[in-house]
Amino acid sequence: MLKLYLAQINPAVGDIRQNHRLIISHIEKAAANGADIVIFPELALTGYPPEDLLLKTAFVSENLKYIDKISKEVGDIIAIVGFTGSSQSSIYNSAAIICKEKIRSVYNKQHLPNYSVFDEERYFQKGDTDYIYKIRDHLIGVNICEDIFYPSGPVMIQSIAGGAQLIINISASPYHTEKIASREKMLSKRALDNRVNIAYVNLVGGQDELVFDGNSLLIDEKGKVIRRCRPFTEDHLIAEIDPGTSSAARIKDTNFKNQKTKLKSMAGSLKIIELDCKKRKNSRKKTSGSSLPGRDTAAVQYNELISCPEEEVLKALVLGIRDYVRKNGFSKVVIALSGGIDSAITTAIAALAIGKENVTTVLMPSGFSSKGSIDDSVSLANNLGIKYITLPIAGI
Repeated sequence: MLKLYLAQINPAVGDIRQNHRLIISHIEKAAANGADIVIFPELALTGYPPEDLLLKTAFVSENLKYIDKISKEVGDIIAIVGFTGSSQSSIYNSAAIICKEKIRSVYNKQHLPNYSVFDEERYFQKGDTDYIYKIRDHLIGVNICEDIFYPSGPVMIQSIAGGAQLIINISASPYHTEKIASREKMLSKRALDNRVNIAYVNLVGGQDELVFDGNSLLIDEKGKVIRRCRPFTEDHLIAEIDPGTSSAARIKDTNFKNQKTKLKSMAGSLKIIELDCKKRKNSRKKTSGSSLPGRDTAAVQYNELISCPEEEVLKALVLGIRDYVRKNGFSKVVIALSGGIDSAITTAIAALAIGKENVTTVLMPSGFSSKGSIDDSVSLANNLGIKYITLPIAGI
């Protein structure tokens, strides 16, 4: 059995020192709860997406300094942390595998997205190496976000050729409508096709125009979601799994056997790295995980956390606005009210995101403003309990 701690955190792009503190706080919680492995999202140390910060040598060097610092603070737990790796003149989107106060291995992302909001090929070099990590009697593969989107990519190589019983995928996958359901379906298919357990750890939070929904998952070798973090909020999940169930399922799976025969030539090229991980005991009282009050997360389905598509979109908008204000150092916002639906919805969402006391609305009536638009704006402000100011502009 392996005890996993999935840290669904909300780092800030560029704030390496604060992100370091956030990472260490979860490592300490994981150790206190007796976890064998603590897992963080893609580029957790730098925040995602760091974009042109990666062109600054000092920024990359600071990130390397702090990943080394984390390695010395980990103790005897295994930590998997997303950071920016560097080799000679190239940088990589990397995962550090840390154990016994050392970075034992670095996995570099192999599939770099370069479409829609992504432009990773502008900054990173592609990785080209898969590793298998042996922890006690268990074989584990690690890959990063887009790597798992490809059916014949690293997840297949690590699982079928390498024999990995657990795949750990660290991710920064942004939200759009219907993304959560399609992503979960894809992950379940990868687990079933490769008869492998998957620990998927996604970033959460808003960063400029992007919102990351979290929704980190544990999926068994049958493709069934067995644990999940809450969406659109920082969370962590603690679960004990038996990776050996993957091996038992593969014995009966003809398709898996056929695939393994096809990939037999690749098995010898995969490097196996043994990580010294003794069975841990809890050092103090457990901290709470992702379970809702009085409930086991095993019983929580996504539709019990989010009731309808409209609620999902609202939570994404609230999180995006809250983090945009917070991460840019603002404390209050001012919104011009027109009496129309666009400014009304914007005001209502802002009040949910940062609190009504931090929102001020401004009415700017002119000679063309109807009485209805002015009255509606006043009613909205009063209903939301928000301060409003009237600044007539007719004379301008």
